Amino acid sequence: MSTRQANTDQWARELYDRFHLCGACQGAVTLAEQLGGRCPHCAAQIFAGPFTPDRARERLAELIARRRALGLRPTS
Repeated sequence: MSTRQANTDQWARELYDRFHLCGACQGAVTLAEQLGGRCPHCAAQIFAGPFTPDRARERLAELIARRRALGLRPTS
């Protein structure tokens, strides 16, 4: 398995873990929420890496699909 695939699998598994913090309110957010672009606590715009909003939505869809392939629930 390539490093890229291993990273994707890890991110897919951790997609709904709340271990990131919103920069505005410091509320715990998931990678899925970051890729969605808004904090669920304060509605501030948040980002997951150097993605454009379109690419972030694509990445979220890719990670959800990978969760399914791994036999995990597609949502939290």
